[in-house]
Amino acid sequence: MTTTTEARELMLYVVNDGKGYARRCEVARLALGDHRNTAAASLALAWVEIARRGAFDYDREFGDNGRVCGRVFSAADILGAAFELAEYYEQHIKEMA
Repeated sequence: MTTTTEARELMLYVVNDGKGYARRCEVARLALGDHRNTAAASLALAWVEIARRGAFDYDREFGDNGRVCGRVFSAADILGAAFELAEYYEQHIKEMA
């Protein structure tokens, strides 16, 4: 999947933000493990939610105060960041093992 520069920036912002690190690793471990009760769709939604929260935090930190939060990144950017986050943390968990 080809992602935009904005999606990459959002992914890097989320990775470098210490908040939620344990949750991101937990989702990555679930994706790598043999968890029959965890549907692929729910894991995908978890990554989208992590990226969406990251977009909200990014907007609060760097966006214009008058703008509605979440307008810095498009939906495609958030989906692209979610995809990159899933790949990044999958590799991160494998390296930690």
